[in-house]
Amino acid sequence: LAPPWPDALITSGRRSAALALEIRRLSGKAVKLVHLTDPRSCRWKFHLIVAMAHDGISGPNILNTRFALHRLTRAGL
Repeated sequence: LAPPWPDALITSGRRSAALALEIRRLSGKAVKLVHLTDPRSCRWKFHLIVAMAHDGISGPNILNTRFALHRLTRAGL
């Protein structure tokens, strides 16, 4: 892991959450972190967490969704 660092990093899954936190640390906290699903730890270190409402987490950096993120549209249905 080495610079140049991205402005933002979007991850999903616990393993990638740990990697994202390491990238943020190495970048001097310059990288904004967005995580899809509940990382289950260090939630406060992410700028935004997008998690399904049934995960039962909340906070100023948590965006709860009713359904999983997907590309399906009304027209596609």
